[in-house]
Parts: sequence; structure tokens; C-alpha cells
Amino acid sequence: MTDYRKQQVTLKTFTVADIDDFMATDDEVTKYLTWNSYTCRSEAESFFANVVEKHP
Repeated sequence: MTDYRKQQVTLKTFTVADIDDFMATDDEVTKYLTWNSYTCRSEAESFFANVVEKHP
């Protein structure tokens, strides 16, 4: 059994380059997040411009 307490996790900041991966999520994943699934690229770009890029 792997002891995950000893594993290192690296998080990266979302950028516009991540939009395609961001849009690949589905409702089963995003139901636990603060955003909905995006299927329209322009809506995802708007979310990034208005929310992601303004977050520190």
C-alpha cells in the first residue's frame, strides 16, 4: 500500500493555455468545484478573463 502522506503534490496556476483541458471536465467532476462544466470555448474564455486571471 502506498503511503500518500509522503508524496509531493505540485499545483500550477491556471492560464489561458489550459482552456482545452479545463473544458474537458464533466459534471461529475465539477459538481465538487466552484464552477460548472464548460462546452462553449467563448464562455470558458470569459470565465478565465473574469474569474481566473483576477484571482491572486
